[in-house]
Formats: sequence, C-alpha cells, structure tokens
Amino acid sequence: AFEWQPPQFGHLPLILNSDGTKLSKRQGDIRVESYRKTGILPLALINYITYSGGGFNREEGYQSRCHSYEDLIDQ
Repeated sequence: AFEWQPPQFGHLPLILNSDGTKLSKRQGDIRVESYRKTGILPLALINYITYSGGGFNREEGYQSRCHSYEDLIDQ
C-alpha cells in the first residue's frame, strides 16, 4: 500500500517512571543491580520487560508463566 519495503529492524518503546519521564541513570533511577540484590532473577526481569514492551501475544494464561530464553527467542 505504501509502495516501500518495511524496515528490517524495530524500535522498542521506552519504559517510563510513574511520573511519565524516561528511566535514566543520570537521574539516579533504579539499576538492574538493585533488582539482583533483592533476589529478582534475571530471567524474571527479562520476562517482565518483554511483557511491558508488548513483546508477547496476549493469549489467556500466557503471562502466568516465566518463559525460557528459548521461548523468548522463538517469539
């Protein structure tokens, strides 16, 4: 319809603070290290960020499990 080739890459949306500003090291926002110290597993954090960015289908029950790296790659 647009008579051009679609791009071969995509852009992920920013994850925002509760006040609507983007997360930033410069502003002292949360660091991955702080999640690690509280016991949150890396794969759980990756799953959360993927869901937040719309990286999964919204099928019933699909969000109720932690997906493996292989699942994430296949998606």
